[in-house]
Amino acid sequence: MPGSPPPASLWRKCPDVNAKDDKGYPPLHGAALTGDNEVIRYLVANGADVEARANQFFGRGDGAGEDVTPGTGDTVADMANGPRERNLVYPETIALLVKLGSVNSDYCRSAICVIKPRPDARKPGGIR
Repeated sequence: MPGSPPPASLWRKCPDVNAKDDKGYPPLHGAALTGDNEVIRYLVANGADVEARANQFFGRGDGAGEDVTPGTGDTVADMANGPRERNLVYPETIALLVKLGSVNSDYCRSAICVIKPRPDARKPGGIR
């Protein structure tokens, strides 16, 4: 059932709620990316670190991640803040994560947030 906390059987297989993938993202980052506040509350109640930072910034203009010094990348709240052009922004999730102690960089890279420059009227194909 979408939005429900993971079944207990899953945590028996992987009991560390702070285990990170190869890019340094723990499960809490994934829950924030999808705006799943129920799972966020579940993970935090079971010891997830809301101050965790990844080993990369999730999105650049080309859609690739940018590797950085381990532990200096995206915060948990950053993941709810539209880290890539096609990601949604979850204001309620950001507010929850900040309340729980995550740092919000306010750096939204979603198309919802980015104001595209106006075409130059003097160039071919510009505003007519």
